[in-house]
Amino acid sequence: MMEIGATAAKITHGLFQNTHPLKAKWNRINGVQLPRSSHSVSVIAGRAYIFGGEIDPREPVDNDMHVIILPSGTVTNADYRAIPAKSTRTGGEVPEKRVGHTAGVIGERIFIFGGRGGKDMRPLEENGRVWVYDTRTDKWSFLDPVPGTPFPAARSYHTSVAIEKPESPNMKSVEFDQAIEETKIGTIAESAQTDDEQGGHGTLFVHAGCPVSGRTNDFWAFDVRSRTWKEFPSAPGKPRGGTSLAVSKQRIYRYGGFNGESEEGGYLDILELALETFNDKSGSGELGVAPKGDWETLNFEEESMKHPGNRSVAGLHTINTG
Repeated sequence: MMEIGATAAKITHGLFQNTHPLKAKWNRINGVQLPRSSHSVSVIAGRAYIFGGEIDPREPVDNDMHVIILPSGTVTNADYRAIPAKSTRTGGEVPEKRVGHTAGVIGERIFIFGGRGGKDMRPLEENGRVWVYDTRTDKWSFLDPVPGTPFPAARSYHTSVAIEKPESPNMKSVEFDQAIEETKIGTIAESAQTDDEQGGHGTLFVHAGCPVSGRTNDFWAFDVRSRTWKEFPSAPGKPRGGTSLAVSKQRIYRYGGFNGESEEGGYLDILELALETFNDKSGSGELGVAPKGDWETLNFEEESMKHPGNRSVAGLHTINTG
């Protein structure tokens, strides 16, 4: 286990500061019954988009996009509809039904990678393809990596997060630490940021999971605008599936997972990100996102901090309490 570094030390300092008591309340969403596991849920502008999953083991349900208009205020019932998969092009490809994939949100689009499916329920070999669901049109497209460039191995039960950086040159720039749409307590967003019409922008991160055999600990970043994958430093510890990622400001956080023998926990792994830019005679802009050094680890037990127990296939989300 790495000793606590500068980044982890800042996090520790923040966690030990006195803050106002935080309270949360679960509210059941009535009117919708959608049993399944190993699916993805993406929330955009007050709507939950549910894709994939299984009810019976090893039998993917469908490739419809299930949309729930979330209740707000004192209303507890939700509106629901299932949207059959359609391509942006006549006769174009759409993603096949799957389980154990991941989804990330950039602007008004959902980016999906990986998963298992087919007769043998093996990781779907799509050669680094990222599926894109546009919530404005309710249609699918895809982004294949530039020919001859590397891409992550097919996998399932991995984890993903996405950020708005890097932006396109013609966009109004926002600070790096504002490039993630964090959920604010007690609110449901009524609108979403709009990404580019031509291909989009931002970065989708993919980490760990179960390839054809075994487990992995690798970490990849897909630049939407350039359609290229970049491998980042592998995360510390044992290879695992079912781990959880969250991103806040310019840091990625990892917790838990199953290493083949037991669940992981008791520590938080942290990777700080940097934004690559250019400024020359042609102008200035953002090139891409890169790791700012290596992973650091915050060990809760060594710091005598209360922490969640060991677990896998759990959710990890950032919220804004200010």
